[in-house]
Order: sequence, then structure tokens, then C-alpha cells
Amino acid sequence: MSLLKKIWNNVYFRQLVYAGVGVIAFIFLLNIFLNFFTRHGESSPVPDLKGLSMDSVEMIAKQNHLMLIVIDSVFVSSFPRGTVFEQNPKAGVHVKKNRKVFLTMNLMAPKKIPMPDVVNYSLRQAKAELTTKGFQVGKLHYIQDIATNNVLAQEYGGQRIIEGMMLPMGSKIDLVLGLNSSEERTSVPNTVGLTYTVARDLIIESSLNVGNLHFDQIPKNITDTLNAKVYKQEPAYSLSNYVSLGSSINLFLKPDVKQQ
Repeated sequence: MSLLKKIWNNVYFRQLVYAGVGVIAFIFLLNIFLNFFTRHGESSPVPDLKGLSMDSVEMIAKQNHLMLIVIDSVFVSSFPRGTVFEQNPKAGVHVKKNRKVFLTMNLMAPKKIPMPDVVNYSLRQAKAELTTKGFQVGKLHYIQDIATNNVLAQEYGGQRIIEGMMLPMGSKIDLVLGLNSSEERTSVPNTVGLTYTVARDLIIESSLNVGNLHFDQIPKNITDTLNAKVYKQEPAYSLSNYVSLGSSINLFLKPDVKQQ
């Protein structure tokens, strides 16, 4: 009797072989099962939904076997209203059928929020409070008062406003501030090299106003505006350059190449 035959006649060896074959067969069948039910390897790119209305998005999602979930909303005036502002996954990413796509919608109108009371705050405190509550500081107007940079009144659209008034989120709130002496001066900040957003904050914190904006290229949207870089300002920065509080700083801006 040959050696192989003797080994095969061994009951324990045959059981071991049968068990091994069974495991291999099970793995093979399981793989087929998973491929069938999960459509392994079958995927398609996520369509670009940005800028489309909800009706159009739902139609496209149905055609592409996608599930839509709106998770947030914003209001960007320069973007088509009532449309998809952002999506995740991004357009072009390959996903399987029935994948969830999370959407951020651009509202038809800005959400209204209550106005806080920043009267008797300092300029710095008022700016922080308004920013925290979803507003922006608009123009600074100075009038004679015992305390410089003390907020005497808050205005919107040229009208005095009080705490609790409902205003669109992101509104610019003009502040009437005290000025102890008309001879008070503040130094001109250096904004060259800064983005418009950072430059604007620095100008306001210096008790000054943002004047005229000059763009080398017309911004395509609000993001381009906020990210534009200052390459020149008037009046220019100088250690010896002081101006009256409430004066305007004109900015010359160009696109931020990193954002393009």
C-alpha cells in the first residue's frame, strides 16, 4: 500500500481535508453572496448638486439611487437662493447605490435674530458681542461725549434700534460712539498683505471705517471678496501717520491666488 493511500485511509486526515474544503467552499459562497447583495465594485460618481433647487436635486437623487439629508442651512446673498450651497460627498466622488448625501441649503431669505443691547459698551466689547450674536459692525459715527469709544446708540438702516428687535442675521450695525476731544487721533494700521476680512477687523478695532474698495478683478462671489488680499491702502501706513477717529481707510485688493 502506497504512502499516500495509507495517509488517505487515516480517518483523522480525511476529516481534516473535508473540513478544509468546507471552509474554502463557505468562503467562496459567502463572497458571492456579499457581492450580490452589496454590488461590490459597482459605484458611480456623485452628481454636482450645488446651485440646484430641491426639486431638481430630488429628481437627480432618484435617478442615481441616492438618499438626501439636509443637515444645515445658510444665507449667502451672492449665491442662488433656495438651492444647494454645499454637499458631502463632493461631486465626482464614487459611491455605491443608496449612499446618503448630506446637503447645506442656501435660504430664500436670511434668518432673523434678536438684536442685543450694546449701548454703554466699549467699541471692543460691542464688536465682540455683535459678532457672537451673528451681526457685524457697520459704520462708526463719533459725537462729542465724555467717554471716547463708548457706545451711545446702535443703528440699522439709519434708524435707532433697541434690544430684541428682529434683524437679518449678518446685518451690519452702525455704532454711535463718544469722542472726548475732536483733537484725539489714532494710528493708521498696516493692512497690506492681509485678507479683506482681517483688514476690516483691524480697521474697526483702530476706531476707523473701511472706505472705498478697489478690486483688480471683480469678485465672483462673497468668498472671493472676503479672501481678497490688500496690496495698497489710502492713507498709507506710517509710524507717524495719525488720523481722526472715524476716518476712512480705502483698500485696494487683488484675488488670493491660493483660493483659485
